[in-house]
Amino acid sequence: MNDTTTVTGSIEHLDPHTLTIETNVRPSAPITPAFIQSIKENGVLTPVLGHRNDDRTVTVRAGQRRVFAAREAGLTTIPVYLVDADEVAAERIVQQMVENDQREALTDGDRAAAFQQLAFEGLSVTAIARRTGTKPKEVKTALEVVENQVAASAIQEHQLTLDQAAVLIEFDGDDEIRADLIKVATTDPAQFAHAAQRARDEKARAKTKTDAEADLVGRGYLILDSDPG
Repeated sequence: MNDTTTVTGSIEHLDPHTLTIETNVRPSAPITPAFIQSIKENGVLTPVLGHRNDDRTVTVRAGQRRVFAAREAGLTTIPVYLVDADEVAAERIVQQMVENDQREALTDGDRAAAFQQLAFEGLSVTAIARRTGTKPKEVKTALEVVENQVAASAIQEHQLTLDQAAVLIEFDGDDEIRADLIKVATTDPAQFAHAAQRARDEKARAKTKTDAEADLVGRGYLILDSDPG
């Protein structure tokens, strides 16, 4: 099976208020006043990607930020690159990822969520990597992150990188360490690797202490929390 798809179509200038937005790999579409002002002054220079439905309405597959900004800016028409509708979810997700990365790169959280959607559609790690131009190791790490509740939440809410979120998985069950690491990642990211290694060392020392105490208890010794005097 050939996974390569070439998209061809035609450009039409349509009212942004009449366009509907397809489910997107980017959970939100942040629009700044500066972006709206730019669209107002210069218009939408690069067409959004869309397809025409059976009822002749047009759905936008990629370019939701440009559509929303055009509406805010009061534009009456924007260029839309119309292609044949493809209802295969995996194809839609890949198109949206590539389009976003070629324009305003997706965050690591966006990419991880998109990889998860592709996995749900039945694509293997290897297939996802090939279709999106990503290293298989990165795809595998992303899927591990989104399957971990704390890591998945941190990568979205705190804009952690994929590698930073993956470190949190190492400390499942230790909320204090994970909170400290999230704080370092958001306030002093240059120190994150050092903080992570320090946390690993502390975890290793704690395990060594616990194992030693368990061994002593097993040999009949009593472990005291304080000096009995």
